[in-house]
Amino acid sequence: MTRRLIRMRATTRDFQEFLTKTFITIADGGAVGLDDFGSGLDGVHAALNSAFDEALLDGLWFAHAREAGFLMRPVPGTTPLHGVLAAMDSKDTGVNATDLVGKLMEASSLVRQCAKEGPPIPDELRTETERALFGSITAREALVAYIQERLDAHGPETP
Repeated sequence: MTRRLIRMRATTRDFQEFLTKTFITIADGGAVGLDDFGSGLDGVHAALNSAFDEALLDGLWFAHAREAGFLMRPVPGTTPLHGVLAAMDSKDTGVNATDLVGKLMEASSLVRQCAKEGPPIPDELRTETERALFGSITAREALVAYIQERLDAHGPETP
């Protein structure tokens, strides 16, 4: 469980850092191709999905009430999971990560727009993207706090 929780913390950090570094590159005048951005985003997204999926082995539910599809790619022909995962959330076994998911989606979309616009980033888009990135950092801190509580409660893992 400890390794899986640490992986969740690491993959959310990697996702956040990918978005932030991409934005900084563009803000500093560097070009980021949409294909490169998309490939990088797919990579951190897949790692994040995997980490959240593995947490299920420990019975840890991380509910995403409004945008569950973000951390679980939609399968054609299935119905949206909005609200369903939230019902699985409880004080003992989960955390509602809806805010984090929403903030990461918003930041991803805005960084993609920055890459599409290319440098220089229009002032309004730059401000909005900075706000979204800060919001995702703040939302991630809540998840990290939850993970730390779980690690503290679990104690050291023995080999």
